[in-house]
Amino acid sequence: SSTNSVGTENYLVASYEYTPAARDVEGYVQGGRAQQWLGNHVRVGVTGLKEKTESADQLLYGADVHVRASEGTWLEGEVARSDGPGFGSSYSADGGLTIQNNASAGVAGKTAEAWRVEGRVALEDLTDRAKGHVGARYEHHGKGFSSLEVDADKQKRLMGAEADVEITNSVSAAASFSDEDVKGGTHTSEVLGKVAVKMGENITVQPYGVFTRKTGNSSSTVEQGKRADAGIKILYAWNDDQEAFIFGQGTTIRTGTMHRDNRAGVGGSYRFTEKVKGEGEFSGGNLGLGVKATLAYEPTADDRYYIGYTLDPARDLAENWPFQLVGQDHGTIVGGARHRFNDQWLAYAEDNMDIFGEHRSLTQVYGVTYTPDAAWNITAGTEVGQVFDNTFDPGSGLKNPDFDRIALSLAVEYRNDNGIEGKVKGEYRIDDSEDDSRDMQAYLLQTSLGIKLDEDWRALAHFDGVFTDATDSTREGDYAEGSLGFAYRAAASDRFTMLAKYTYLYDLPGKDQESVDGSTSSPAQRSHIASVDASYDLLPQLTLGAKYGVRIGQTRDRTPGSDWEDSQVHLGIIRADMHIVKAWDAVLEGRVMWSPTTDQKDFGAVAAIYRHFGDNVKVGVGWNFGQFSDDLRDLSQNDHGIFMNVVGRF
Repeated sequence: SSTNSVGTENYLVASYEYTPAARDVEGYVQGGRAQQWLGNHVRVGVTGLKEKTESADQLLYGADVHVRASEGTWLEGEVARSDGPGFGSSYSADGGLTIQNNASAGVAGKTAEAWRVEGRVALEDLTDRAKGHVGARYEHHGKGFSSLEVDADKQKRLMGAEADVEITNSVSAAASFSDEDVKGGTHTSEVLGKVAVKMGENITVQPYGVFTRKTGNSSSTVEQGKRADAGIKILYAWNDDQEAFIFGQGTTIRTGTMHRDNRAGVGGSYRFTEKVKGEGEFSGGNLGLGVKATLAYEPTADDRYYIGYTLDPARDLAENWPFQLVGQDHGTIVGGARHRFNDQWLAYAEDNMDIFGEHRSLTQVYGVTYTPDAAWNITAGTEVGQVFDNTFDPGSGLKNPDFDRIALSLAVEYRNDNGIEGKVKGEYRIDDSEDDSRDMQAYLLQTSLGIKLDEDWRALAHFDGVFTDATDSTREGDYAEGSLGFAYRAAASDRFTMLAKYTYLYDLPGKDQESVDGSTSSPAQRSHIASVDASYDLLPQLTLGAKYGVRIGQTRDRTPGSDWEDSQVHLGIIRADMHIVKAWDAVLEGRVMWSPTTDQKDFGAVAAIYRHFGDNVKVGVGWNFGQFSDDLRDLSQNDHGIFMNVVGRF
């Protein structure tokens, strides 16, 4: 997506890393994106991601450039390539208890490209007689291209144009065109045009027209054919706080299996008082009733009470909706409140009920935050959910079970001016199914502590724990990781820095769950890990570093009945960081890993180039010539190849 920020020194850095424990997720995503303004008119950017899955890894890399003449006139382009399959997509109708997985479009060993060109011109930059803008875009996704946002199992081409022009002080016009062509699949085109004419102080008349064409095989599109709709919307605005409208539209052309969309309705918004505002719309037509309604009360900036209802008549026709409507869609109701009683107490609550045919759910969230002073922040919350699934399993012919879910959480944060920061968060969760087939109890605990011992020393500690007890072995697993570390950096001189750390890891993933190293095939482990990492600025352009680590513990294969086996590994690293030119660094590492239990030595090397963005962030890309990483928790031995890294320093 485009980002049209203004500035000469602006940059944006984003990183992604997902390494869950004891979850039904295979692999992780790691990488980042960086953008840099070159002067006032040109911005360049690079992207690099690595998705590690159990079956195969994926690399994604790309570049973009943005050129602007003004805030409203710009042109930008982007190219990207993916290599191999990444993550697919997962859907759930019951809050995650049962999951529908869709595979990634990427193919192992094959690359696919995607590119995009987009531009916009502000009419004010061309002439003083016109106001508004025009824009256009063109986008191509090759077959097998896969990223975090796109999964193209077929070649896809997208293009579009849009314009919004103020013709006179009382007349404006807008138009848009979009066209999406999936090779061997759907081809969808849509043209929209509308005119807004002010009829005096209060009335605006908006005639509009829409033409839609959909083609494709019956398995890839819900509707096929052509449809043209024409309508008019009349708005009456008493002032900025009160507005009402009426609209009506009719289908003038329809072919194939396209649904008619004759529809008429009324709506508006009304501010009852300075603090109470309501909005609503009600319509009826061939596709059924359509309703949107919200009422909000905001007595202060910290208080809000709201309730809303939505019934979308086209929800069950959406081609990207993963679940088929069984029964009748009765819409979604959402209501909530957020209230600050005083400077210390704040409470919130929300209820959400989705009545999508036979798939129905009710979720209730309640919480309270207590802030006794500037140092403490305490939050307690609960979530109560119910899933009512009245559909039937096609395999067994039995009704799918209903579920109840309860989650209780408590979080305490502390921070003072003497360098002490701490956080504790705990959660207890119960899933109770109607036939007990998917019952589960989960206990989650997360703690962290940082202490400034003096001007040179810091102490750091953390603990993460997830413990589950489930009737389904795919969701039963235990994970615990605790660490204690000491960091040294002299306040008078930062030439020498050191970090010493001890970690205890207890990783017992359930069947098909991901272990701490991002795979579902690695063995379970219980390990003691200790390491010392130090660096010294030998010259302004050269920093030397070294690391020693040891892991002592036991591993066990995931096959039922497997025994624990002793495991010991030693890791040694020497490193050189070289400052090349103004904003560029290079890093070279030599690595050796030795296992006394197997009497095996592995050698490796790492080379990388980094680009600084300001004083606190640098982004690098490199290559791991070995098979292992510097993370002694990782048992996968599949880290060979390219990587991207984002480093922050504060």
